[in-house]
Amino acid sequence: MIRINLLGGERKNIKKTTFLDAGQRITIACSLILVVAVLGIGGWYWQLNDASTRVDQELAATEQERARLQSLLAKVRTFEQQRTQLQQRVALIEQLRSGQSIPVDGATVEDAQPVLRAVTENVLLEVQKTLEFFKAAASVDHIDRVVVSGGVSRIEGLRERLQERLQAPVEYFDPFKVVAWDAKKLGGTDASDVSATAAVAVGLALRQVGDR
Repeated sequence: MIRINLLGGERKNIKKTTFLDAGQRITIACSLILVVAVLGIGGWYWQLNDASTRVDQELAATEQERARLQSLLAKVRTFEQQRTQLQQRVALIEQLRSGQSIPVDGATVEDAQPVLRAVTENVLLEVQKTLEFFKAAASVDHIDRVVVSGGVSRIEGLRERLQERLQAPVEYFDPFKVVAWDAKKLGGTDASDVSATAAVAVGLALRQVGDR
């Protein structure tokens, strides 16, 4: 009897066909490397795009803030110009008030009354506009107290009309409340006569070396 083992040959052939040759292994490895590289590049591009979007948003917010600050600066410059003009008018009015019986450049106190009323109305309007802007910017609905100083505050009737228009108490700023004042050493000048215009001078006098 002759036995022929056919199964053994088939198993050998099957084993031979299940293994990949070197070229196929290299192709698969290269494919895997390519896939990893593509995924890495995709992740890097997504991060770069996200960072670019954030930068664009920050730039837009910065531009909006710059425009807002420029608008505020323009309003401040306009207010400063108007304040300078008012101070010049007040200086003229003070000259008239200090010599009621003596004309100044051909004008009397009676002649200056229309100017006084116009200046007072302009000051009231500017103060009201400034406070309305402050309320809008600071989200404040109510003002408890208003303190005025400077030469403009000495215009007759200004404090009363300002108090009536703003519906809030209006007080004169007195820098000499906590500062000793010896009228004899200062030529007999009463503190109440200069308190309205001395705020800046008192503040500078109170500074010390090294203050900023």
